[in-house]
Amino acid sequence: MREKISKSVDSFWSEIEKKHLKDNIEKGSLGYIIDIIDDSAEDSKIARKFLSNELKSFVTSSLNRDCSHVETSQDHSNFHTPDHSKKLV
Repeated sequence: MREKISKSVDSFWSEIEKKHLKDNIEKGSLGYIIDIIDDSAEDSKIARKFLSNELKSFVTSSLNRDCSHVETSQDHSNFHTPDHSKKLV
């Protein structure tokens, strides 16, 4: 009888240890996932700030560019519309 109780107690503690180990592994995995999410959120903030600054820089340089030599679509309204009445020879 004593041996049976001893085996039951050993089995009980063995299961507790397995559960504890499994919980630690799960906690470690969750910690890793949380770290990845935090890193991704930080990367997103950095990317948004960088792209925002790049866009501001692009717009500023575009506004400062001399575009007087650029043709407007009003000046050449038929530039993109081919004249089908003219045949190629």
